[in-house]
Amino acid sequence: MYRLVVDFPLGEDQARAIEIAKKIADLMATKMSRLNRDMDFGDEPSVMQYRLQEDTDRTAKNYLIIDENGHAGRKKISVDL
Repeated sequence: MYRLVVDFPLGEDQARAIEIAKKIADLMATKMSRLNRDMDFGDEPSVMQYRLQEDTDRTAKNYLIIDENGHAGRKKISVDL
């Protein structure tokens, strides 16, 4: 399966990066839902997954999911299109 992987540099400020990432993900999900209907992709793409990573953290963490101890989660966020 082919996947579109997009890399947006969002700066050094974690709070600001989270804010921007959420806005971009919402926009992409909205646009992809509309594009899927307009172009009749069928079943694909039906799900969009995303996460916010930090360049110096070599593990696959998602900084959009932070627990009560300040630790980032490991799962991607999944949006049905």
